[in-house]
Amino acid sequence: MYIRIVTMGSRKGLYFERADEMDNKFEWLTEEICHEYLKRASELPPNDGQDTGAWRELRIELQKRCNLKDMEAINILHGYNIKEYVWEYDVKSGKIPMPEAMKKRLEKGKKKTLDDVIRDYEEKLADLESIKKYGFGSDYDFEEKE
Repeated sequence: MYIRIVTMGSRKGLYFERADEMDNKFEWLTEEICHEYLKRASELPPNDGQDTGAWRELRIELQKRCNLKDMEAINILHGYNIKEYVWEYDVKSGKIPMPEAMKKRLEKGKKKTLDDVIRDYEEKLADLESIKKYGFGSDYDFEEKE
């Protein structure tokens, strides 16, 4: 599963697509593609960090070819973080297995189901009942609410 977020324009929203469906729409980022665009960028006149003219056209071309974010494409054209971006897109494409730490972070961010929310509230209620029963602290005020 690959997630694409569109923050501007009429197609604003969050889109979930399967990685194999995405393969038909763009190329996955590779070091060869990065070095190709880095070489092409080195042939352009200096831009003083501005995203204008030929630099902008090259950035947009790279973005469309590999479905990159603006900043990722700009960094690649300037030679920054290439290995990190290639690794990230290899993980997204499934070429590299996702590290356990990343899986845990993604699991944390998932939307909780109603059962999860109810279970969390039941655990909190059990903790409060325990505090009430054993009298830990006098700052707690328990009221029955529905």
